[in-house]
Amino acid sequence: MPLLEARDVTVRYAGLVAADRVSLSVAAGELVGLIGPNGAGKTTLLGALSGFVRPRGHVFIDDRDVTGWEPEKRASLGMARTFQRLELFATMTVFDNLLVAAEANFAEAEFILDLLGRRHRGRTAEVARTVLERLGLREVARRLAGDVPIAVGRLVEISRALGT
Repeated sequence: MPLLEARDVTVRYAGLVAADRVSLSVAAGELVGLIGPNGAGKTTLLGALSGFVRPRGHVFIDDRDVTGWEPEKRASLGMARTFQRLELFATMTVFDNLLVAAEANFAEAEFILDLLGRRHRGRTAEVARTVLERLGLREVARRLAGDVPIAVGRLVEISRALGT
C-alpha cells in the first residue's frame, strides 16, 4: 500500500492547465524526485499534494482520501512541505521556529498565544530539540532565524516540516 498517492490530479488556473491528470504512488521509505522545466507544474503538484492547492482528482495519504483536507490536517498524517522562498520567522530564534512547528502539531490554533505567554516544556520542546539535533542545528539554536545563512535557513525550514 502506498504511503502517498495521487490519482488523476488536475489543477487549472482559469484557462491554464498547470497539472494534467497526474498519478503517482510513493511507498514508505521510498525517495522520489520530481523534475521538469520551469512551468511544468512541479510546484503546483506539490501544492495539491500538501493541501495548499485544490485539485480535481484524488490525493491519498496512508490510504485516506485527503483531497479536501487543509494543510494542517494533512500535517497530522505526516505531510508537510517547504517553499521555494524561505518563509522563516526571522525575528525569532531557530529554536523558536521549531517550537512553532511542534506547537502547531500539538496545540493547533493556540500555539501563538502559548509562544507569547509561557516557556515551552515537555513534548513540544523535546520535539524541537530532537529535530535540531538530527539536522545538526544545535549550534545555531539561539540565533535569530533571519541572521543565519540561506543554506542553514533551508535546513530550519526542513526542520519545521519535520517538527510538525
